[in-house]
Amino acid sequence: MADKTKLTIKKLLKKIDSDSSCTVKFEVFANLLELHQVKLSPSDLKKLRLESRAQPKVGCGDASDSINFKVALRLIDVQTDALDPSQKNWCLKNANATAFSIHDSASMASSAFPGNHRGSRKNFESRDF
Repeated sequence: MADKTKLTIKKLLKKIDSDSSCTVKFEVFANLLELHQVKLSPSDLKKLRLESRAQPKVGCGDASDSINFKVALRLIDVQTDALDPSQKNWCLKNANATAFSIHDSASMASSAFPGNHRGSRKNFESRDF
């Protein structure tokens, strides 16, 4: 359902984007989110605006009030309530959380299997706990 909502918003934004630059005014983007019941906190909207700020085009001046809507839509995620799946909580994806979990997994693996030689896993598995 969330993907369908995001796809609908993306299609509408593509129709608005007359020069195919994938950029729109942030106010237009925020209004479309609101119309489709995608409710983000003010701090998430601020982060979204900063993370997806459009790069100025050569010779076109300032793009500070425009965002790249493809980037912005990728950053938006929905979490559903386990008790009530129809209840949606829209939020921003945390790019650092993914990087941290990958790093964290690697550090856990290296501490679980110390040493860099064959048999270290075997030695670990044979321990009595």
